[in-house]
Order: sequence, then C-alpha cells, then structure tokens
Amino acid sequence: WIEPMADAGADRYTFHVEPVDDVASVCRKVRECGMK
Repeated sequence: WIEPMADAGADRYTFHVEPVDDVASVCRKVRECGMK
C-alpha cells in the first residue's frame, strides 16, 4: 500500500506497528517513497 499512496500524492503514511513483522523496513520504504 505504500507506493500507491505515494503515487496518489500522500506525504505521510501512518500504520500500526503491531501486525508488522519488520517495522524498520516499512519505515525505510515510506522514506524511499518521499513520505514521512
């Protein structure tokens, strides 16, 4: 969902850490896509 949100113009991405196995990789991908 990260890339489609960035493509749609989002500048921030919020997610719940509980269901994510690798939080650091999600954060890294969010930053790579230009979002905070």
